[in-house]
Amino acid sequence: MSKLYPRFDLSKIISTEDILLLNQYYDKQSVNPDQINRIKADIINSEHWKDYFSSPVFANKSAQEKTIQQMVQKTIKHYNLVTPSDGESTDTDSLVEQIEKMKKKFIGQKLFWQQLPKTMVGLSKRASIRPFNKALVFKLTGPPGVGKTTIANLMAGMLLKMNLLEEPEVVEARPADFPSEGLVGKAEKKLGDFLENNRGRVIFFDEAYGFSPKEASDSHRVVAKNLVDNLMKAIDTYQKTVFIFAGYEKPLEHFFKTNEGLNRRIDYAFNLFPYSDEELAEILSLKLSDLLSQHKLDLDERSTIPRLTDLFKGVPGGVKHNSNAGLINQILARLEDSVIFSGQKVVGEFDLRKAISEVIGQECFRSEEDIQLLDRFGSDLIGNQKLIEDLKQFLKAQVVYQLQIEDEFISNPWEYQVLVFTGNPGVGKTTIARKLAKSLCSLGMILKNQVVEKTGYEFSQPKDLESLYEENRGSVIFIDEAYQMGSGVPGLAKKFSDSLIGLLNRNRDQADRTVFILAGYRKDMTRFLNQNVGLKRRIGNKIFHINNYTDDELFRILELKYEHLPSIQKDPDINLTPFKEMIRLLPESIKDRENAGLIDNVVSLATEMRLNDQFDKRKGKTNLRITARFLARAFEEALVHSEEELMI
Repeated sequence: MSKLYPRFDLSKIISTEDILLLNQYYDKQSVNPDQINRIKADIINSEHWKDYFSSPVFANKSAQEKTIQQMVQKTIKHYNLVTPSDGESTDTDSLVEQIEKMKKKFIGQKLFWQQLPKTMVGLSKRASIRPFNKALVFKLTGPPGVGKTTIANLMAGMLLKMNLLEEPEVVEARPADFPSEGLVGKAEKKLGDFLENNRGRVIFFDEAYGFSPKEASDSHRVVAKNLVDNLMKAIDTYQKTVFIFAGYEKPLEHFFKTNEGLNRRIDYAFNLFPYSDEELAEILSLKLSDLLSQHKLDLDERSTIPRLTDLFKGVPGGVKHNSNAGLINQILARLEDSVIFSGQKVVGEFDLRKAISEVIGQECFRSEEDIQLLDRFGSDLIGNQKLIEDLKQFLKAQVVYQLQIEDEFISNPWEYQVLVFTGNPGVGKTTIARKLAKSLCSLGMILKNQVVEKTGYEFSQPKDLESLYEENRGSVIFIDEAYQMGSGVPGLAKKFSDSLIGLLNRNRDQADRTVFILAGYRKDMTRFLNQNVGLKRRIGNKIFHINNYTDDELFRILELKYEHLPSIQKDPDINLTPFKEMIRLLPESIKDRENAGLIDNVVSLATEMRLNDQFDKRKGKTNLRITARFLARAFEEALVHSEEELMI
C-alpha cells in the first residue's frame, strides 16, 4: 500500500549518507516547508540521533540546525524530490486549490465548503508545528442523504496527504453493531477489536448517539458507558487515525452534552443542511443525464432545471429533508423500472411526476404551475361567485401555510383540516367538494386524488367513522347531512363529534393530510356544531354557505346539460328560451328543495321518455333526439313529482 507521507524510521540509519534508504514507498512528490519540518522532527526525535544531537558537539544550536539541514537536503536529493522555488505554490495554496476543485464537483452545502479550506489549512499548520499525539475527531451533523459519507472519503484523501492518516480507507459502523444487550464485556471487546483493526484509518460512526440510548436498563447504561470510555481511550492513544461522529444535529448535540469527556475531544465540527429544491433538481438532472445516456434515451427538452425544481416544490418537506439525495436514487430506480425498460424513447416530466408519486407514496404533490392556476379555480362553475372567491383565498392561505412548514418557520406539521358546506339540496355541495379535492391534490395538500362521499345516515356508531378514516387517509372525506350522525339517540351525536375531534387531532399530529367536509342544511349544521364547542373551534372560519341558484343560473345549467348530451340526442333546431320562463314560474318551495337537482331530473326524464317513445316505434327509423316537446313533458312530470314529495 503506497503511503504518500510515511513517518521516517531513522533508528537504523548508520550515517547521513544512508538517510531514509529503508523507505521504498516514496513517489516523486513536491516537498513543502511543512514536510521539511516533519523530516526535521523525525530526525531530532529518533532514538538513534537523540544522543548524537545532545552531545557537546551540538551545544551550539546553529551547528545542530546546519547538520539537520544537510540531512534534509540529502533526503530530498536521494528521493529526487522537488523543493518549492520562488513563485511556486506553497502547500497551503495547493490545499486550497485542491478543495476548490472538489467543490466544483459538488452541489450545495455552501457553508461547509466555506469552512473546509480554513479548517484544513489550520490543521496543516498545526501538524507542521508539532505532530498530533492523539486521533483527530470530527463531528459531522445533518440528515440522511446530504453527503456525509462522501465528504468523509474526500477528507480522508486530504488527511492522508497531510500525513495525518496511514491509510485512506473510510470504515463505517453504527452503535447498533455493538449492542449493549447481553454480558458486560462482550460489546466492549467487539468494539475494541474493531477499533484496533482499523487503527490508522477514518472510523466513521453514523447515528453515533446510539452509543447512549435514552431508554436503557441499568446494565445497558453500564455497557454504554464502557463503550464511550473505550472510544475516548482509542482517541487518546491512536495516532494518524481519524474519528468521525455523524448523525442528526439535535440528537448528536445531546449525545455529546451527556458525554462531556468525549465532547472535549472534538477537534472540528461541520453541519450539513438539507438540499433545496433547486439543488435536488440539479442532482436529479446530472444523475438522470447519466442514466439516460447509459440506456441511449432522450430527455424531453421541456424538462429544464426550473421545471424539475417545480416538481420538488410539491414534495412534502419532511420527505425531502429526511431523504435528500437518497430520494433522487429512489426516483431514478423507479423510473428505470417503469419507463426505461418499456421501449420508450423519450423521458418527460409526466414520467418523472409518476416516479416521484410512487416513491413518496402519494398521488398529489404541488407544482408552481398549479399554484399559478389557483385564480382559475371555479371558473367553470355557475353562480356563487363569493363562495368561489372565499375558497380561492382558503387555498392560497393553505399554500402559504405549507411553505412555512417546509421552511420550518412554524412547527405544527398539519393544522385541523375540516370544512363545513351549508346549503339546500342541489346547490352543488358535492360538485364543489370534488373541485376542491382536485385543487388540494394539485397543491399537494392531500395524498390521494379521491373524494369519499357518505351521508350521516350511514354511520350507526363512532367506530364506523373511525374505520372510514383509517381506510381513506390522505383523501377528502365528504359527509352530507352530517348532523344525522347519532341523531335520535340521546348522547350519541356528542360521541360522534368527540370521535371526529380525535380523528382531527390524529390527522394533525401524524400529518395524514386528510380533509373532512361536513355538509348539510344551514340550520341543522349550526345546531350540530353547537353541540360540541371543541369541534366548532377547530372548524373556525372554514364554514362556507352555498346559495340557491337564481332563475338565470338554473336556465344556464339547463343549456349546458343539453349541450353535453351526445350529438345523436340533440335537436339542432331546438329553442330553449321558452324554458327560461317556465323556470321563473316554478314555486320557490320547489326551487329551494331541488335547485339544480330539478334540472338533472328534467333532462334525465326527457331522455327516458324519448327512449320509451323510440321503443314504441322501433320498427321505424331510429330517432333519439330530445326535442322541446320531450323537455316540456319532463318539466311537467318533474314538477308533479316534487309537489308530491313536498306534500309528504
